[in-house]
Amino acid sequence: MKNTYIIAVSVFVLLSIGIGGYYVSKSKPAVAPTEQNRQNMSAATTPKTETSIKKELSKEYEIKPNGVYYEGRLIDIADPQTFEVLNRFISKDKEQVYYQYLNEASNVIFLPLKNADPQTFEILSDWYAKDKFKVYASLDYSTSILRDADPLTFVAVDGYYGKDKNNVYFYGIKIKEADPATFVGYGVKNAQYAKDIKNAYYRNEIIQGVDLKTFKVIDGKFSKDIKHVYVWGEITGGADPSKCTMDNLMGCEGQ
Repeated sequence: MKNTYIIAVSVFVLLSIGIGGYYVSKSKPAVAPTEQNRQNMSAATTPKTETSIKKELSKEYEIKPNGVYYEGRLIDIADPQTFEVLNRFISKDKEQVYYQYLNEASNVIFLPLKNADPQTFEILSDWYAKDKFKVYASLDYSTSILRDADPLTFVAVDGYYGKDKNNVYFYGIKIKEADPATFVGYGVKNAQYAKDIKNAYYRNEIIQGVDLKTFKVIDGKFSKDIKHVYVWGEITGGADPSKCTMDNLMGCEGQ
């Protein structure tokens, strides 16, 4: 199994932003985190409560009579009186939904999500949001529209995954083989595993040869079935599934 994503331009669509009479288009390639930073990325994207988010971000934002300030700089917000922070990168007021963008000088600026509806906009997970018109993916400096997604039926599944009545997505990439009706996560914190009625998945790929009835996720790295132990979704030789448990992760290591 490959450990890299298929960069699917047709899936991860460019979002056009209106600025001063012209448009700037940008996109984020759907590239897997490296082996080295996978654990750090998982920790950084762990869902937080609304209270913890507001407490953490209160140090970065300040509302004054003349507007909203971010890290001491006045930002361009349509209505400061109704401004609210939704997560690390997304905010809104009664007029617009905004996302943070790094300009050429690596300064954070706030740009409106074109045609987003602030009245119905909601954060679904660290990776997905939606309003009554669209679904949005990759909620960071390169927030993008998931144009094939159905906002009426779209839901987040264990953070990185999302699905609607027609398709399943991982990190914004469509998983063509997945069955939306039966697709669920394993509910293990920071684990990028899921399943449907036919297959088990690591990220956006099928785990080949897995025994679905006995397959279990141990943590973000290890999983197992009755015959094998898997590391990052691949069989590791020499490991005994019966000795691979959350209390004995050393038993999950192969030869």
